[in-house]
Parts: sequence; C-alpha cells; structure tokens
Amino acid sequence: MNNILSKYIRTTFITRFTTMNVFNTHYRSISNCNILYKERSTIPLYIEAIEFERKKIEAIEGQNILDICQANDIIEIEGACDGTLACSTCHIYLEPNIFTSPCEDEEDLLDMAPKVIEGRSRLGCQVRVTKQMKNTTITIPTEFSNQMY
Repeated sequence: MNNILSKYIRTTFITRFTTMNVFNTHYRSISNCNILYKERSTIPLYIEAIEFERKKIEAIEGQNILDICQANDIIEIEGACDGTLACSTCHIYLEPNIFTSPCEDEEDLLDMAPKVIEGRSRLGCQVRVTKQMKNTTITIPTEFSNQMY
C-alpha cells in the first residue's frame, strides 16, 4: 500500500512539475523556439546602439525586439524583468512610421524611463516584429533606469 501511494505521489508531482515547467516557468524559452516560427518570414532590421554604429540583423516575424537583441548579443538592452512588463530597461526608439501606441501599463513604465521621446519610445519586450518593419532602424537609448516594480 505504501509503495503504491508513493508511486502515485511521485507520478503526480512529476506530471504537475513538468506541466508547470513547460507552460509557466519556461514560457519565454518555448516562445522563442524556432520551431514555432518555422512558417514565418525573416525581416531585416537595423539596431543602433552605443557599442556600434548600426548593425543589420535578421528577425523572425512575431518575435519581440528584446528577444532579438539578446539573441544577437546586443548588450546595450538589458531586459531586467525578462520581458514581463515590470521594468523599463528594454526602452527603445522606433521610427515614427512604424510606431504603435503602447498600452497603459507600458506607458506607466515609460514614465520612469529617462529620455522618453513622444511618438517613438516603446519597451522592446512589447514590440513584435511585423513585415512593415522591414529595413527600419531601432535605436537603443544611451541610458536606462532599472526601477522594477
């Protein structure tokens, strides 16, 4: 009896842990997996930062700017909250022709970011690459503020 109960508890724990691990804890890792982006096209973008003039990168449609920068070893963008909309360390400037309005939570975080430019500032974790972004330049500001909630 004790052996059967022990096996049930162990199986239940492993099943719940695996489910939680796959769907909650490592959601960003799974969402960045190239398997999910296999059918999507690549979009050429330019990233401008302090450490280099302008760098051309290939982004997969649907990825967010924070993940793209981290995948391309662009250290100028931190993403301290890991893309959970809790800081402003992934602050970026978009070109006016591709700018879309941020949500209210993002606007609150942008209020804490230094050097915000109206109509250009967004958080990189909230901006998804679209076909309209082809050959546009995304600029990373020279300074950021790490004030997590």
